[in-house]
Amino acid sequence: MRVRDVGVAAAVVLLAAVCRAQERYVEAPARTVPVIDRVDVVVVGGNEGGMAAAWSAARQGARVMLLNETTFLGGEVMTKDRFDELRQGPKPVTEFSKALLRETNASRYPVVAAELLLEAGVMFLYNTRHGGVLVDEQGRLCGVVTANKAGLQAVIAKVVIDATPAGAVAEAAGARREPWGMETLRVSRPRRSPDRKTREVVEQDVPMTALTWPAINRAEHALRETWHTYASPPFAHAMDFILPAPLAGSSAWTGAELPKTAKLNLGVFKPAGTERLYVLSSAAAVSRAAARALMHPVTLAEIGERVGAAALREARAAALPASGSVRVKTAVPAAGVVPGLAIRQLNEADRPYRARQRETVPQARDAVPVWAEYDVVVIGSGPAGHGAAIAAARGGARTLMIEQAGFIGGSVALGIKGFWRGYRRGFNQEWRGKGEPQYARLLREAKVDVWYHSLAMGAVMRDKAVAGVEVATWLGRGVALGKVVIDA
Repeated sequence: MRVRDVGVAAAVVLLAAVCRAQERYVEAPARTVPVIDRVDVVVVGGNEGGMAAAWSAARQGARVMLLNETTFLGGEVMTKDRFDELRQGPKPVTEFSKALLRETNASRYPVVAAELLLEAGVMFLYNTRHGGVLVDEQGRLCGVVTANKAGLQAVIAKVVIDATPAGAVAEAAGARREPWGMETLRVSRPRRSPDRKTREVVEQDVPMTALTWPAINRAEHALRETWHTYASPPFAHAMDFILPAPLAGSSAWTGAELPKTAKLNLGVFKPAGTERLYVLSSAAAVSRAAARALMHPVTLAEIGERVGAAALREARAAALPASGSVRVKTAVPAAGVVPGLAIRQLNEADRPYRARQRETVPQARDAVPVWAEYDVVVIGSGPAGHGAAIAAARGGARTLMIEQAGFIGGSVALGIKGFWRGYRRGFNQEWRGKGEPQYARLLREAKVDVWYHSLAMGAVMRDKAVAGVEVATWLGRGVALGKVVIDA
């Protein structure tokens, strides 16, 4: 069932405030970034196109690494709960798409995806976002910076494939985006009824005069259940949308209907003015009507196989840059850097991954945009986090809750909603409700803002005091300033 909601998720005046916030930056001091691998092809994003490209290149002998934002594979089917669409539209005809899409069970799908990549020899990291791009002495793209719980790390590569939702890696590498030209963006997400017996797809046209992380998350939050729901599959961890502004490609497809996957010019996936770079998302240079067809999981996977083969051919004709000739691409604005603030980042704190001897690349002084400013910033949405956020907001503080996953509630959303030890009275009785947790409704009533898919990976410091948090997302890195920061 598809439900059309003509309401909007945010006020235009709030979007204007966000745009003003993004004109400010926080300094990221110069540092070195450890190199974790040198590969032929690096794929950023685990959608069906990115997986297919990685599989295709690796099967033909390339050394491939895939960086996946979530803790499971399948950026279109699994992340957005698009299993119903697999029963409609085109049937798989290529080797990878037939192997992957034979399994439409939500519990098995990501397992099959991981098995296919492992069998092909693809290395992949979960819960990893992009944190920037690498360039050589001539300024040519030669890899990416990763951002995860190990901090910032570098992957040097001959070819980069951007399979993120908005083509943000390509944009950071110098790709040009067509003018936005829209006041609203149509978004959708499937969700379950309060009794979990029915499923509906909810659509909204939300204010989106520019693609900003706060605006994206206001839209995301507006589509979420106000009642308790478990995050067990099938569950939509992210909303679906088609970018109104693609990247300019070396070729373009303007027709309303997408050609057969075997006949589509791959130039639409190569951003104009860039080298050894591909994009596999709705940011590709096709008409917006064709982009919807492109993003069908079957079509995207079959295009991905072709892109992977093309990337391999480019990689074979290129050489990896020598040690000492690679740096992180940085750009400090002439104005707007907030004085007295600096970002302190992790340095291989929890999860080091390195396939060779230690090597580093330099990162010059950089600046990370301020995406928002709050009285209180809470990191983590489990019982401790949502309790702190609700209490702060009820006390009159403008409050942001940051969650790295695509759901809120922590262990409660995963099915653990009973007590074991600890204090069981007061607020614990309120949020727990009579059999069904009420935190989703309480957060909405308290007007707590929520950022999903936001990995806290750095502290904003004013001398020895914490003044905010740096987050890594599929849109890039940004800062949320806060008078008080609560790590939950």
